[in-house]
Amino acid sequence: MNANFITRIFIYFLASYFPILIMSQSFIQQDFIFENSSSATTPKEKRKRKNVGGRPKSIVWGTHATQGVKVSEGHYEATCIYCNHFWNKGSPQELEAHFANECPKIPADTRQFFLNRLATKAEGDITNLAAKKRKLNNGSSNQTKISEFHESTTLSDERIHEIHRACVKAFVVCGIAWHVIENPFFIEFLKTLRPGYTPPSKEILSGRLLDQETAVINQRIIKELKNSKNLTLCKY
Repeated sequence: MNANFITRIFIYFLASYFPILIMSQSFIQQDFIFENSSSATTPKEKRKRKNVGGRPKSIVWGTHATQGVKVSEGHYEATCIYCNHFWNKGSPQELEAHFANECPKIPADTRQFFLNRLATKAEGDITNLAAKKRKLNNGSSNQTKISEFHESTTLSDERIHEIHRACVKAFVVCGIAWHVIENPFFIEFLKTLRPGYTPPSKEILSGRLLDQETAVINQRIIKELKNSKNLTLCKY
């Protein structure tokens, strides 16, 4: 089963369960602009942020969302400046997902910017992992390591991220309820397969990880639409 077929199946089920995230009418009708997400920040802005002590302020505040009263650490009352959607307890991650996948009035170039950011977070670690594997294979002999004969109890961040992505796809395509990820028997099952893996909470799985994977799928949809000819869209 090739990768394109699996991707199309995932897109179908994601669209079925989360239609507003992927194929809203305003989302399709916009002209999408492909650009490197890092190009949206000028050198002057980078120097300015670098000189500020502590954690840098998220790019969503001020330009894309109005920051309200602080509710808890990292969470604020927030309002989208494009569609006026209000969060009682919003985080920069939630707002970025909204701009990338949900907001019906956001400009096309801004949506693409946040799509790039989320997709980079989802696919960046996997790209780094593949590069490291190639480097190791090119620089070492074919001798089998003793570590390959037993299951390691320690996993790299890249490997954990790769398993997280596989979990999101499995839960969406198979229609598995998010709370199953916290079921003790399901956790035991995962531990049996991979002792070093600790699954994420249902909030992280259905929130940040799903948002990132949705952005990856949205990017692929946009590219397919832009490369398609004689495309006809109809509304029932």
